[in-house]
Amino acid sequence: MHVLFKLRKNKRDKAKPAIIYCRVTVNGKRANSEFSTFIKTEPDRWDQHAQRVKGKSLTTQDDNAKLEQIRSRLRNIEMELSNRGKPVTAELVQSLFLGKDQIDFTFLQIFDRFIEKQAKKTGLDITASTHEVYQVRRKNLELFLSSVRRPGLLASEFNSRYAEDFALFLRSHPEKQCSNDYTMKNLQTIKQVLRFAVREEYIDRNPMEGFSFRFDNEVNLVFLTEAEMNQLATHHWTSDLLRNVASLFLFQCYTGFAYRDVRTFHPDQHIRLAPSGLEWVYKERVKTNETAILPWYSKRLAPARQILSAYSGSLPRITNQVYNRILKEVAQLVGINKHLTTHVGRKTAATRWLNSGIPEETVARMLGHVSTKQLKTYATVLEEKIARDVEALG
Repeated sequence: MHVLFKLRKNKRDKAKPAIIYCRVTVNGKRANSEFSTFIKTEPDRWDQHAQRVKGKSLTTQDDNAKLEQIRSRLRNIEMELSNRGKPVTAELVQSLFLGKDQIDFTFLQIFDRFIEKQAKKTGLDITASTHEVYQVRRKNLELFLSSVRRPGLLASEFNSRYAEDFALFLRSHPEKQCSNDYTMKNLQTIKQVLRFAVREEYIDRNPMEGFSFRFDNEVNLVFLTEAEMNQLATHHWTSDLLRNVASLFLFQCYTGFAYRDVRTFHPDQHIRLAPSGLEWVYKERVKTNETAILPWYSKRLAPARQILSAYSGSLPRITNQVYNRILKEVAQLVGINKHLTTHVGRKTAATRWLNSGIPEETVARMLGHVSTKQLKTYATVLEEKIARDVEALG
């Protein structure tokens, strides 16, 4: 595309200020007409070769900046049309620039604009981890649309049928095999983005408005038993990556740390010596900024101390995607028939603590929760504890 600015002089009085017009040409074909930039200048101050107004005054600088903005906007429109697979013509580019026509944004492009807007709220209305969740769910949508060969799908086209297909994709994908509730949360974000698209007037109506979400009535809690944890701890690993993933996962099972809390854990920063002479862990959670408190000196946390010592106080850093992928391989190698994710480690710690008799209020503080309400989604009471509690009643 070629953008040319040219001066149109006053026909009656050529000494008067002239107006700068713009001509758009694509593949050698011009738009049907030129359009005015509404920038006026004296004819002798226009440099046709440099495509600039001569001079160094603030007004001149402002005029030249406006010309560059026009050129940049025209090129952005050309690029957007090209990315959408639409025919790029001088007439269409100019029409879009002047607001006489409207380009249809793809769903992924609108999702990107949604994420950009949410990023400005980080630290105010949403946390950094919530922003990352949006990015992960945008990636899931992109993978789905690629699988059905519709990367350029319009937001207005993502109806309930596409929602059902997306849900099936997440649940059946060999590398994902997502739970129903995780799938429904992805779709809730999709609907949130579509509502954003309506508010921003990208689309007229939400095509998913009538879609109903079907969450499981009961939480299918996955956690490791003591025997399964021992399998991980005693297995002979054939590679450093497998060993590192297994060790990090066990560290989560003992401390209740979430994945991001393990990544940001620094002994010299988070392990403190109390007046009693005993060591405690004070770790501010990345997701909520609430502080998890652990008695680091406790016998229960001895395995965690041993893991940290084995790595000389610096735990290995592994990306979340690689970590979850290798966890599946780790489970297969030791014969654990459970779908392991980084979050299972945190759930395992909560379940172990509750069933060993630690009160709910204490477990909540150890996990970094302000109340015990969230424990319902993190832990379950095993038959052994029920039996002990009933025995204690006499």
